[in-house]
Amino acid sequence: MKKLLADIGGTNARFALLNEDGELENIKVLQCADYKHIKDAVKAYLNSMPCPKNAAFAMACPITGDYIKFSNNNWEFSQSELKRELGFDNLILLNDFKAQALALYKIDKTKLLKIGGAEVCKDSPKALIGPGTGLGVSVLIPQKHGAKAYATEGGHVSFCPFNEVEQQIFDYAKQKFKKDFHHISAERFLCGSGIELIYEALTKQKRSNKKIVSNVNNCPNCHQTLEIFCQMLGTIASNLALSIGAKGGVYICGGIIPKNLEFFTNSAFRQRFEDKGRMSNYLKQIPTFVVLETYSGIVGAAVALEMEEI
Repeated sequence: MKKLLADIGGTNARFALLNEDGELENIKVLQCADYKHIKDAVKAYLNSMPCPKNAAFAMACPITGDYIKFSNNNWEFSQSELKRELGFDNLILLNDFKAQALALYKIDKTKLLKIGGAEVCKDSPKALIGPGTGLGVSVLIPQKHGAKAYATEGGHVSFCPFNEVEQQIFDYAKQKFKKDFHHISAERFLCGSGIELIYEALTKQKRSNKKIVSNVNNCPNCHQTLEIFCQMLGTIASNLALSIGAKGGVYICGGIIPKNLEFFTNSAFRQRFEDKGRMSNYLKQIPTFVVLETYSGIVGAAVALEMEEI
């Protein structure tokens, strides 16, 4: 029997079927904004296909009870009602970055691009961070048998400027989001709209993140914006590495970095990652990787189903 998998973020809903041989098939990406309700997107994906009885959905939101509300799109629903309406016998919902962490069980090493650091320390914690529509964070902690993935809301930690330029950007954000005056999160800057915010703070002009990214090679302001973005990510990633002792590596996923790989690898990300005063030597040993598996969230959802069945 085939199983239904999904990885649903603030912008895209990625669907696939898991066949009897454990392989993904019929992968499709739908736009969340095109559908009023999650069940409409599921039905559109399945079209005339029968709905599988077993499903696992990775979702960009906290999974804390029956009622689910997405962080960065308008979908909200009841787990029990969705299960009943679509006819699932088994429906697993998990945070999308917990799925990203679980995917490390399955992702081939050729899909991990190493950027700096020493070798991975076996049986040590791994950290995952990914800027996309929002900023996702999760951890993979070693256990006696295997490891356990934990979702977090680490994207909402307070942002701290590193230098005068970042202080300028931070002050601009404080004025723009006065209702959050006492707290400006890392996610404000490290996501798609964050790229726009950095550019706006630098130039006092508005520009879409797509146009900023596409013009990095011929627009100094666009280039500076993305460079600052990468450096900010280095700071937050190193904070995460220090917080959990991530000697198993820091893994960067999400929709932005893999699409701008050449720029990222040539940026000062890794330099900023290691720039932590007395802890610099500690961080120099921790490897950082970019996850190049396009559908890692779906892979993680498949792992969650597999674990449920063991």
